[in-house]
Amino acid sequence: MTDQFPWIVQLSLGVTFALSAASKLREPRAFVEGVEEFAVLPHAIAFVIALAVMIGEVLLSLSHFSGFLLAYTVPVGIAMLFSFLIAVIINLVKKRNVPCFCFGGDETISHRSVARLVVVISGELVVLHGLYSSAPIQEVSHLTPNDVVLTLSWTLFTLITTVWMLSLPDLVKLALKKFGGQNRDSSDSVEVEP
Repeated sequence: MTDQFPWIVQLSLGVTFALSAASKLREPRAFVEGVEEFAVLPHAIAFVIALAVMIGEVLLSLSHFSGFLLAYTVPVGIAMLFSFLIAVIINLVKKRNVPCFCFGGDETISHRSVARLVVVISGELVVLHGLYSSAPIQEVSHLTPNDVVLTLSWTLFTLITTVWMLSLPDLVKLALKKFGGQNRDSSDSVEVEP
C-alpha cells in the first residue's frame, strides 16, 4: 500500500484536474470573464491566461492518469496552483466576493478555496517526491489487476474523504443549526400551566 500511495495521489489529482477542466470547458466564456473579474491580471492577458489554464488542466489530467511526462507536468501544476492560491488570497484580503470557478457552480472564494488549493498542492508535492524517490511510481503496465483495483478503490476513498473533510465546517454548522433549532422549538412549544 505504501508503494502505491504516490500513485493513488497521482490518480486523485488526475480526477481533480479533469473535473476542474470539464467545468471550465462547459462554460469557457464565463471562466474567461471570471479570470478578468479576479482583477489580478491586466484584461489584455486575462483571456490568454484563461485559455492556458483550461488547456493546462486538460493536459495535467491526462498526464496524471497516464504518467506520461509527469516529471514536467507536476512542476507546471504546482506553479499553476500556486498562482491560483495567490489570486485567491489577494481577493480575500481585499474582501472581494468573486466566484471560485473551481468545479463549476456558483461558489465564491473563501477559506475553503485556500484549503482546497493547499491540499492539491500538497498532493502534487507527494507525486513530485514519488518521482524522485528511491521507490519510483510504478508504471501502469507493471501493475497486476489486483493492484489496479486496490489503487482505484483507494483513489476513490481519498477523493471522497478529502471532499468530506473540506465540507466538515459546513456540516458542523448544519448539525448545530438543526439540532440546536429543534431543542429551542421543542422548548418554545411546551406550555406551562399556572
